[in-house]
Amino acid sequence: MTTPRVQGRQGVDGRQGGPEGPGNISEEQFRALLEMIPAGAFVWDTGRTLYVNAAAGRLTGYPVEELLEIGPLDLVHPDSAPYLVEQQARARAGQDVPREYEFKIIRKQGDVRWVQMALDRVHGDGENRWIGTSTDITERKLAEEALRRSAERYRILYQDNPSMYFTVGPDGIVIDVNDFGASQLGYTPGDLIGRQVLDVFVDEDRETVAGQIRALLDAPGETRMWELRKVKRDGTVIWVEETARATRDAEGKQVVMIVCEDITDRRRMEEELRESEARLRAFAEAVPDLTMIMDRDGRYIEILGRLETKMTIFADPERLIGKRMHDVLPRAPADTFLAAVRKSIATGAPQYLEYSLDRPSGTEWFEASVAPFTMKGQSLVVWVARNTTERKRLERELVELREELEQKAELVAERGSAYGLSFRELTVLQLVVDGRSDKEVAAILGITRMTASKHVARILRKLRVNSRTAAGVMAVRERLIA
Repeated sequence: MTTPRVQGRQGVDGRQGGPEGPGNISEEQFRALLEMIPAGAFVWDTGRTLYVNAAAGRLTGYPVEELLEIGPLDLVHPDSAPYLVEQQARARAGQDVPREYEFKIIRKQGDVRWVQMALDRVHGDGENRWIGTSTDITERKLAEEALRRSAERYRILYQDNPSMYFTVGPDGIVIDVNDFGASQLGYTPGDLIGRQVLDVFVDEDRETVAGQIRALLDAPGETRMWELRKVKRDGTVIWVEETARATRDAEGKQVVMIVCEDITDRRRMEEELRESEARLRAFAEAVPDLTMIMDRDGRYIEILGRLETKMTIFADPERLIGKRMHDVLPRAPADTFLAAVRKSIATGAPQYLEYSLDRPSGTEWFEASVAPFTMKGQSLVVWVARNTTERKRLERELVELREELEQKAELVAERGSAYGLSFRELTVLQLVVDGRSDKEVAAILGITRMTASKHVARILRKLRVNSRTAAGVMAVRERLIA
C-alpha cells in the first residue's frame, strides 16, 4: 500500500502536498485523520521521528514533543530489540520484511506494555520513509499468557498426571484419555478414543459401570466412587478405584469425567491381611491359650481365643474392648501387669509372668508371655495367657503322693533290705502293687518310662518272680509295703 506524504509538526520537508481533487487528500486532512484514530501513528525516516499523533503520546507516556526527539527503537524493550534491529537491517538492504510486528516497549513511567505495529514504506520523490500505527495489546497478551498457563496446567493435570483420566460421553464412548491412563492399560490414547469404555472392564463388571454412568447423568454434580476390575491389553486384570462426576464440556454437551487409580497392590495386601487375620483367628481358636492385644496404657484392643477360654477370665469379653486393665482388675495385679507391658515395649523383649486371680469359682492360676510389636506406628503388646490351675492341682497331688509313698517306703525299708531292694525300688514296688503301669510310674516319679521299666525288671529279678502280679502278691505276703 502507498500512503500519501505528510508533514510533521515542525514540517517534514517544507513542501506542500498535491492539489486537492478526486482521489487526492490534502496534508491537513490526512493529519486530521491521524489525530482522530485511537492508534498511535508514527512517521520515521532513517534514525529520526518525523511525526507522531496524540494517541502515540498516550501509548508511550511521553509528550508528543519529546517523542519527536526519540529514535524509532529507543522505546523498544531489550527483549524485543534484537529482532526489530534485524528487520530494520533487512529493510535497508532492500529485502522483504514483515508489515506487522508485536513487541514490548518501555513507557516513560517505566512500565512495560505490549504493542502491535502495522508498518509500511512511503514511496515518492525519492524519499524512503516509514509510516506505522501502534495499538496497545497488553491485555490481549496477558490473556494469551493466562490461557497458555492454563493450558499448561491442564496438560500437567490431565496429560502428565500419574493418574488415569477418562472423558466419556453419555453413550459410554471415550472422548478423551490422558497418555498415562492409556499406557497403564497397554494402549495409546488413539487406541481408546472412540471406543466403548466398557471394553476395558471385565465382563462381570460392565453392567455395574454402565449403571453408574447412567446414575451420574441423571444427577449432574454428584460424585460417585466404585472399585471394579479392568483388563489390560495383554489380558492382565487389575483392580481400579474410580471417582466420577457428570459435567458439561465447552460446547454444553454432557460428559462424564472419570479419575482412575490402580489399586491392585492395595487390594492384594488387603486380601493378604484378611487371610492373615483369618489364620490368626483360626489359630487363636485352636489353641487353649487366651491372646490379648493391648496398648502401652494397658487398654484392651482385641481379645482372641475360644469363648470358653475367654470366659475363664472375663464374664463378657467383648465389653472389655477399649477399657484399661485398671478398669476391670484389682489395683495390685493391674499395676503388675501394666509394668510388664511397658517394660516389654521399652526393652523390645518379651516378659514372662506367673500369677493368680480370684474368680467366683475360686483361685485361678495363669502363666503369661508379653511380647511387643508395632502396628500403624503404635506400640502394642500381645499378651498370651494360659490357665495353669489344673496343672497346679495335679502337681500338688503328685507332691502329696510322692510324700505318702516315701513315708510308706521308709516303714518297710528294713524289711525290704532282706531282698536287697533299694529305697527307689520299694517306691516303685508300692506303685506296682497299686496297679500302676510303667508309664504311670514314670509320670508320678518324674522319670522316663524306660527307667521305670528297668526298676520293675530289677524288682522281679531280686524277688525271683516272673510277673508284676507275682511281685505284688509276694510284696503283700512278705509285708514289703505298708
